[in-house]
Amino acid sequence: MNTLVLYATKDYLVFEQLDKHLALLKRQNVLTIYHENNINASSETNVEMKTYLQQADIVLLLVSADFLHSDEQFGYAQQALQQKKTVVPIIARPCMWNDAKWGHITAIPAKPISQYNDPNQGFYDTVVALRKTIDPTYQPIKFEEYQQQINMPTVVYNQTAGKIYNITHIDKADFS
Repeated sequence: MNTLVLYATKDYLVFEQLDKHLALLKRQNVLTIYHENNINASSETNVEMKTYLQQADIVLLLVSADFLHSDEQFGYAQQALQQKKTVVPIIARPCMWNDAKWGHITAIPAKPISQYNDPNQGFYDTVVALRKTIDPTYQPIKFEEYQQQINMPTVVYNQTAGKIYNITHIDKADFS
């Protein structure tokens, strides 16, 4: 699905994280992502964005106060509605977005990403909800199954030592 992501310039770092979390859907050819930074510096941004909007099957709005403040991004969101595109608001940071013309659309995730204790959980919830929007039959792994997988022994092969290690516990500190 051709997917256009609209975001305010100040939310570029949030977009980068979202883009990383969408990586598997891109690798599986579920989504092709278009965004303003795809545009060649020598091109006319407005013309290319309108082309992306016409080609888009789905338009993701990375919503924040900065997004609402951007006449350009807000305008593209309005055009997406006029063109009857599937519009999906993703609330990056709390703001008064509900009064926009697209404010009646259910946002994903259920709360702003910035309000999660771990923003990665917010991005995960966003990607799962997006996948369900694209494919209503999609069934993500249940949290209980995920927990069981975490507690399963992990086998690691150390090529230098030529040994196989069975690791039963991995400490989060090992990853920092």
